[in-house]
Amino acid sequence: MKKRAFIVIAILFAIGVAVAGFRGSGCGFEHRGYGDRFYKFKAMFRDLDLSKEQKSKIKESFFSLKESIITIKRDKSAYFKSNITKDGFDRDRFIKEYLEKSKKIAKIKADFYESVFNTLTKEQKDRLIKRVLDKND
Repeated sequence: MKKRAFIVIAILFAIGVAVAGFRGSGCGFEHRGYGDRFYKFKAMFRDLDLSKEQKSKIKESFFSLKESIITIKRDKSAYFKSNITKDGFDRDRFIKEYLEKSKKIAKIKADFYESVFNTLTKEQKDRLIKRVLDKND
């Protein structure tokens, strides 16, 4: 009986270790969900023959985007608490602040995509545009 229990525990432990090992992509920020996004984003540029400088600039821009968005989203409890008054929950203020935060994130993402696009050469831009438009059809 003890041997069987030990085997079951060992198997469960091994499964847990295996699942934890396959959890992310190894970039150190999987807990925020950015690991998969980076690799999906990176896949778009796979056939564009990017130079080392271009790759470095795009990667730097991506990590800057990630940090900026995390900074904006960081303190969710304070964001909720700031809309609680002695009279209750200030719905209008919450909506206003939420939309402002969303606009900031949209602006950061737009700046990011613009900087990445401007990093590419004319030929790379043309191939990327063709790939994106073909994918949407």
